[in-house]
Amino acid sequence: MMRYRGVRQLLVGAIIALAAAGAFAQAKERLDDVKEKDLPKPVAEAMHSHRRAVFVSAVKVTRDNSVVEYRLTLKGSRKTAMVVKPDGTVLSFK
Repeated sequence: MMRYRGVRQLLVGAIIALAAAGAFAQAKERLDDVKEKDLPKPVAEAMHSHRRAVFVSAVKVTRDNSVVEYRLTLKGSRKTAMVVKPDGTVLSFK
């Protein structure tokens, strides 16, 4: 019983040390609402390249002070999600 308590204390100490060192730190994301007219041209073109895509809403994701992606909600035959890079590259379209 004594041996297991020592191992548990060692593991807890290691986790605390990792947390203090920032090993579990995540990159902070900032989400900003974007209107359709404020979308960059490549992102708007990617959205409009799909036949029945009608703009509903958009969120700009910024990580480490650089725009990483745009998350668009579109309406067509059903509600759809699109993730696009600022250069117009479509990452996912569901």
